[in-house]
Amino acid sequence: MKQWINICILLATITTQAQFDYNDYVTGVITEGERLAAEEVLSESKKIAADHAKVAAVSALIKAGRSRLDAIGIIPIDVLAYRKHCGSYFFPHKKRRCNDQVNLLHEAYTIAYRLATVPTFYNMDIGVQEHVIEKYISIANTVEKELATIKRDAAKRSLLSKLTN
Repeated sequence: MKQWINICILLATITTQAQFDYNDYVTGVITEGERLAAEEVLSESKKIAADHAKVAAVSALIKAGRSRLDAIGIIPIDVLAYRKHCGSYFFPHKKRRCNDQVNLLHEAYTIAYRLATVPTFYNMDIGVQEHVIEKYISIANTVEKELATIKRDAAKRSLLSKLTN
């Protein structure tokens, strides 16, 4: 009878042992930590994706507002043609000063013209383009004003020389 009880206990133990939970506390703690870390990474990745979407829209607007420098409509001024007006001066030092002034205006205008018409390899903001063209126009207007002054002085000298003769 004793053997029969041992066999029954052995069969009962073998059939029910698979139904007992295997409690490995170390693995459970590690698994719970991994689960919490995975949830945190998922929430952070969603925040980053939302921030990226906001920045991408702004970046697309900035990129759409860029183009290459377009200098269409800039007509060069023939500054050296105003040298003939320096011939109205009788004294050589005044004539030389007038020629130096025309050469200086020519050099300043040439530099401004080259900078305004240089081909750009990269796109630039439209505001920067407008600023470059605005500075060119300012320099060109100053040069034209100075050249008009030289021409007007030459016309006065020519009129005075005709009246005195």
